[in-house]
Amino acid sequence: MNTYTTTLLIAIPIDLLPVASKMGQAFDPDVGGSKSFDTLRATHDSGIYAVSYSPATETFTQQAMWFKNNPSDLFTAVAADYATRWPDLTPPTLAECLEFCLAAHVVPGMALDASLESVGMTRIIE
Repeated sequence: MNTYTTTLLIAIPIDLLPVASKMGQAFDPDVGGSKSFDTLRATHDSGIYAVSYSPATETFTQQAMWFKNNPSDLFTAVAADYATRWPDLTPPTLAECLEFCLAAHVVPGMALDASLESVGMTRIIE
């Protein structure tokens, strides 16, 4: 069983939602990860962002921070997961992984609103 000792926020421009859904598919340890970015929204510089915010393990948080700065490693990990668990689905391309990494805001270990505020975002309450 995983011990979730921290939190992790990942926010991406809304137009990258299809790519983010593919990432979530790979990193969720069970099922439903493709919906990770479906519920929370935030504004930043008059743009809308899709937000994933969840409990996380220290290991996963460290991996997320590594992958943000190493898109080719992200691509390799996601492609391997798809080949093993989701062979009938198409994983994100290297170009999509690069675009995701360049655009993503990744904030570990803070409450939701504090995480958003730390990167200049405001949560949209619907």
